[in-house]
Amino acid sequence: MGSAVVEAGVGPHAAFGRESMAVGASAWVNGEVADGIDVFVRGSGADIFPYQGAQAPFADVLASGGAGVRWTSTYLDGLVLGAEGMVEYEQRTGPSAAQLVVLTAGMPVAEQAFEGLWVYTDVQLGLAVPLYPGAPAPFFGYAELPLGIAWQVAPWLVVVGEGGLYLPLSGGYGAIAAAFRL
Repeated sequence: MGSAVVEAGVGPHAAFGRESMAVGASAWVNGEVADGIDVFVRGSGADIFPYQGAQAPFADVLASGGAGVRWTSTYLDGLVLGAEGMVEYEQRTGPSAAQLVVLTAGMPVAEQAFEGLWVYTDVQLGLAVPLYPGAPAPFFGYAELPLGIAWQVAPWLVVVGEGGLYLPLSGGYGAIAAAFRL
């Protein structure tokens, strides 16, 4: 983050799965607590619509929120590697109602393509533990597979575009966001 110690971002996203699609928004705040160590919180909400038939808005909503810690370090020139851990709560309403606690471990990797332009990924493995009666066994596996581009427009503004695997709908997602740094 350069000389900044706090980053806050927000943006819309859309997801497309086998049987349904979702539209929503996400937000996050990162704070640097020591050199190379950040704490972060993030949250998102999405309204899910089946491809067949009409459905009232907000009849099937997926909302989540979580917090974690991330360590990063620069290797070579323009290559950043790290490790992170997060705990998150997810709740879905509607016909596929569910509540989950998700524990994830990730490996963020970013490469500077040009001055002010970064390409990144953050492969995350997770354990999802259902909290509702009659739930299936806990799930362990890929929690998220993103690929993104971050463009630092100004020292205080970053524009982000990201896409990847979206497990709640067994499909993909795309998102854009703006992040402000202080």
